[in-house]
Amino acid sequence: MTSEFERDLARVNGLIEEGRRNLLVVVDRLGPDDLERVLRGGWDIRGVLRHIIESEHHYAGLVERLRGGTPAGSTANLDLASPSDVRRALESSRKALVAAIQGVDEEAFYRLGGGGQEYSVVSVLENVHQHDEEHRAQVERIRDTAASPHKASARP
Repeated sequence: MTSEFERDLARVNGLIEEGRRNLLVVVDRLGPDDLERVLRGGWDIRGVLRHIIESEHHYAGLVERLRGGTPAGSTANLDLASPSDVRRALESSRKALVAAIQGVDEEAFYRLGGGGQEYSVVSVLENVHQHDEEHRAQVERIRDTAASPHKASARP
């Protein structure tokens, strides 16, 4: 018989896998020039993807702290020159998160902590899924509506 904890852990693991799978589909459809597409007043696609990667490393560190551990290193100097670089960085940030989750016990999974605003491991993982989905949609919107950076900068 499966416990509530096992069901909840499987559910959120499924959510974060689904969110990342959906995001990678979009990343795999990007061309090198697409990373520079930008809508006025916002980040270019590269910036959105950098934010996702940096945030996931932050989430992994938060999970480590909630479990009483020490967060791993930072994401400084991300080289996102191409969509394949982005994919590798997304895979790396996901590995960090999965490593932080490994062996989580029921108490740590549900316990609220984290200082000023309280989180639990389950709430962090739900946020990871929502974050991937929100920014996947943002990348698609930028890709589909922003002019090519080369066309936008061309002079008549």
